[in-house]
Amino acid sequence: MQAAGLSTGPNLYLAREYRTGSNGVTHLAYRQRFQGLEVYQSEWVVNIDANGQVISAGGNLYPAPTGATPDFGQVIPAAQAASVAEATVARAGLTQQGHLRFSTTGATGEVTARGGAIPESTATGV
Repeated sequence: MQAAGLSTGPNLYLAREYRTGSNGVTHLAYRQRFQGLEVYQSEWVVNIDANGQVISAGGNLYPAPTGATPDFGQVIPAAQAASVAEATVARAGLTQQGHLRFSTTGATGEVTARGGAIPESTATGV
């Protein structure tokens, strides 16, 4: 798909499209992925008037890394990540104090940490 001079593909995709009713301007927001992961703060927005003319475009898109790049395809399962995180926190003595609990949720197995505030002396290593 190509719109407003941008070609979508495995690394660039149309994340949002909406029209402002008062003036008929269409807003297209593109985002980037690298090895299937969202690129932090990447977005390119194109604003198109009711006649199909580009009014403005801008944002941040980034080139692919060069040289040795990490392979984010080699990830550990979410349950294993939660287990490692919990063991690390336990070694710091935080789970004994009831500060953090880890769980995996959702279709993607997202790891979630829940709990109260970490005492400043523990968080800073003092």
